[in-house]
Amino acid sequence: MRGRAAPLRISFFALILAAVTCTSPVSNASAATLLIKSPQPVLISQVGQTSVLYVLWTHNCANDRSCYALERSDDGGRTFTRVNAPPISFKRDNQSGTLNELDFANVNDGLAVVQTMATSSLWVTFNGGDSWRRDVITPNQLINSVASTSTTFYAVTSRCAGGANRSCGSDQLDSSPATSTLWSAHALPLTREHDAGLPALAAYGDDVWLTTQEQAKPFRSLLAISYDGGTTFAVRSQPLLNSVAGCSLSATSSVTLWAQCDQGMMTGDIVFSHDGGATWSYGHGGLSRFGWGAFDPISPFAATFVNYFPGGRLQAVRFVGTASGPSRSLGRAPAEGITQLTFVGTEQGLVLGHGYGVGDFATLYETNDGGVRWRTSPLAT
Repeated sequence: MRGRAAPLRISFFALILAAVTCTSPVSNASAATLLIKSPQPVLISQVGQTSVLYVLWTHNCANDRSCYALERSDDGGRTFTRVNAPPISFKRDNQSGTLNELDFANVNDGLAVVQTMATSSLWVTFNGGDSWRRDVITPNQLINSVASTSTTFYAVTSRCAGGANRSCGSDQLDSSPATSTLWSAHALPLTREHDAGLPALAAYGDDVWLTTQEQAKPFRSLLAISYDGGTTFAVRSQPLLNSVAGCSLSATSSVTLWAQCDQGMMTGDIVFSHDGGATWSYGHGGLSRFGWGAFDPISPFAATFVNYFPGGRLQAVRFVGTASGPSRSLGRAPAEGITQLTFVGTEQGLVLGHGYGVGDFATLYETNDGGVRWRTSPLAT
């Protein structure tokens, strides 16, 4: 998730692409072989609200497996150079792989989370991707979400029991200085009481926010706020953070937050707070009734987005200067299915898109004129 003081985040809390495959006959055999586009972009990440972007790709490697490639841009996506990705491989029939969280606190210090079954592996770099090494927050860890400021990493983790009936509990909030991996555990202020899910996480400066949605009576939408790096929290109910499974959070300053709340049936809302989460209001200009699409805050008050709720596969990339103001079109999106977009201002941007037919794989597009023209952006060599 982007929108940190200086973090780069994927998050994807749901930015992993769905696998798209097709088959072709294999000579002298009755089996079919799986065709996977290589290389293929998986996600875009941005360091805070700067022009430094990273793009993670998959590509074919040895023994019918796929590996990752990572590239970096210092000018908002106009040019890229290759850096090293975590040394992870996976079955070639998994289009996007198992790396589903990538977060840089600053240009040097970053972490990557790889999910396998009910546990997670953590990789860290302290030199901007020149090298990566394994790290552990807690034994038998399941890393549910990560966030960062320019100086600190945060993670919501669970400890999973071994054996055939692998269950996870002992949820906690962990923090570490960005320049090391000296993790400290904090009590999680939001529990799984009333069938609440594990909380979404955001951070800015010394402030940390957690939110979750209860799935049983009284069905509260809860927000926990800390002003001391997660040591203590105040918890209160926030009705506008109501969601079928909890909202995602983006903190763009110590007082401005955005929340994307899924209401089910491919609809939802984007709500905004200008007082650090104390009060919330519905967004306007296409942010209310926000369906399937992509949303990206580009400053404390402004954002770009593609909203598919009105219907139709081709929608405009839109810009809203304030959550309460009208939006305007930046130009037609370059593909039918936009899963992620990242703009540096209103002119320079990248989007990740794909079509809907068999064989319509993910493509990275770049614009430097606010979406009037788009070009495909290949993996840097």
